[in-house]
Amino acid sequence: MKIMVGLALTIAIPGVLLSLGFFDWLNEGEWTPLPLSALVGTMAEASWRAEWVAVAKIVDALLELPLSLISFGVGVIILVFPTRKSFN
Repeated sequence: MKIMVGLALTIAIPGVLLSLGFFDWLNEGEWTPLPLSALVGTMAEASWRAEWVAVAKIVDALLELPLSLISFGVGVIILVFPTRKSFN
């Protein structure tokens, strides 16, 4: 099961996301990546953003990462790191 989930996150989902971007590129002539912020929505401006400027910059940078890259990374982590075995 772990291998199937890892392969899906490593190959299938990034492939679908890149294919969507490819077809948009063919239609519009401009590559528009699908960032993580499109999935989670725009974060509301909160008071911590004014006080924690460095953290806000890090969060903004993470939200601009492409979904295909994030999905690929999560899939690799699932494939590489073993899960805990249950003790019977």
